[in-house]
Amino acid sequence: MKDGHIFDTKKADSEREALHGFANRNAGRLPYRVSTHFCAFNQDDSEVIRRGFKQRIDIKEAMTGREFCALLEINYDEIVEVRKRDAEDNILYFLEELLRIPETKSIIEDILSSESHLAEDQIAFKID
Repeated sequence: MKDGHIFDTKKADSEREALHGFANRNAGRLPYRVSTHFCAFNQDDSEVIRRGFKQRIDIKEAMTGREFCALLEINYDEIVEVRKRDAEDNILYFLEELLRIPETKSIIEDILSSESHLAEDQIAFKID
C-alpha cells in the first residue's frame, strides 16, 4: 500500500518483484488463496495506478484505497476525513519544528522580509 501511485522504473520493478516473491514463498503455507495487489490509497482509477507502476503490473493487480477498504469492510470516507483533520496538525507541527532550526528560521525570516516574497493577501493556506 502506498499513498501515491508514481514509481520510477527501478522501484516499480523492485516493488513488483518483492510482492510476487513474498506471495510465491508463502502461498503454500497459508490456509487461504493468495493474490497480489498494489494499492494506491489516494487514487481512484486503477488504470492510473497501473500507469504509475510503469505498466509493470496487471490491471487486476491495481487496487484503489476504496477497493482496499471494501475488502476489509472498513469505511474509506471516514479514514479520508480523519487524515484530512490530521494533515493540518501535521503541517503545523512540521513548520514549528523547522522554525526551531536556527538556520532554517533565519532563511524563512529573510524570505518573508524581502520584497520578492508574496504579499500577505496572496498567500493561502488550505489542505485539500
